[in-house]
Amino acid sequence: MMKILTILMVVTGILCEEISKEYIHSNNIFCIKLLGELDKGHGNNLVYSSFSPETILALMTLGSKGNTATEIKKVLQLPISDEKIKNEYEHVHTEIEQTKNVEITSANQVYLAKGFNAEAAFVKTANETFRAGVQNVDFGNSQKAVDDINAWVEEKTNKKIKNLLSKDQISDLTRMVLVNALYFKGHWQHPFDPEQTQKRDFHVSKTETVQVDTMKVTADLYVDKMDKHNVTYLMMPFAGTQNRVKIRIVIPHDVDGLDRAYEDLETTVPAQNYTKEYMKLYLPKFKIESSIDMKPILKNMGILEIFDKPDFSGITKEAIKVDSFVQKAFIDVNEFGTEAAAATAAISIARTLLIPKAIASEYHVDRPFFFCILLDEVAIVTGRVKNPLLG
Repeated sequence: MMKILTILMVVTGILCEEISKEYIHSNNIFCIKLLGELDKGHGNNLVYSSFSPETILALMTLGSKGNTATEIKKVLQLPISDEKIKNEYEHVHTEIEQTKNVEITSANQVYLAKGFNAEAAFVKTANETFRAGVQNVDFGNSQKAVDDINAWVEEKTNKKIKNLLSKDQISDLTRMVLVNALYFKGHWQHPFDPEQTQKRDFHVSKTETVQVDTMKVTADLYVDKMDKHNVTYLMMPFAGTQNRVKIRIVIPHDVDGLDRAYEDLETTVPAQNYTKEYMKLYLPKFKIESSIDMKPILKNMGILEIFDKPDFSGITKEAIKVDSFVQKAFIDVNEFGTEAAAATAAISIARTLLIPKAIASEYHVDRPFFFCILLDEVAIVTGRVKNPLLG
């Protein structure tokens, strides 16, 4: 009889402190490579969380053996040592719990079928390293199981992610569902004045211009002018975080320069040469929701075996495989701050007052751009805006 393993992830935002350079590098590279795959199938606006599937896959790795574990570690650039992986994620989750002045919650849950025997070491890792609660569920009553899981996801993401799973994804063959819910809400260190928000031009392309609600702020913000790559990086911190939590905006110098900017992202993402400038910033308001089938994307990236004949013997002695892997994500950027959420599910079957001073420059985010919410340079929520009028 075939058995099903279901793995869910919900994400909105995260915060970290003194995370290792190795982890930041691997997190950033996975984020960029994931964007490259997503870019192939999503032509308009896009929001996603690389941290969400990354966390699920990291937990999955700790229950995998042989080539199954090797593939995941290679794509995520995880350490070879399982103990080092545990230490990295233990530290990340500790920092999330200790971050102040922004709303950040990270919750994990392991749903087990009645009578399903997960390995004790895996349950211990899920509980201690990933802060996951463990709960038995009657998957045979698929409607109630889905309703309960979706309600948990909705609660943990402040009702931003709804109906992550459908009834047809759960059955009496389901053996386990892993869920991570991550929610983020932060207020700008320098809020925009709503009274100054007005319609301004946004150049969707060289031949198309639309009028969008554009916010304005005059404040000390951070800029990294990367003329070599024909992009400018702007960094806006969230209040009370000492610049640890911020949003990074990548503005191509050319209206049609988004694709070329993407090609250089792997080189430019580290962007550490920020300088503080007293500037006028014009930024469009935007709200995006995305639904993503992660299975073909992960396979294109090189994670193949979990969907075919994986060795999950560190999770269970039963033969199970990942059948589907999906994500829903949301972000709302407005005058007061940012709210973001994302949910990923993998389903498996067996097998403030300003002192007057000279304004250095003006920056108009008036063309397609990238954005990323960061916690100490760890990418939490990432996306692309091609037209703010589109959701």
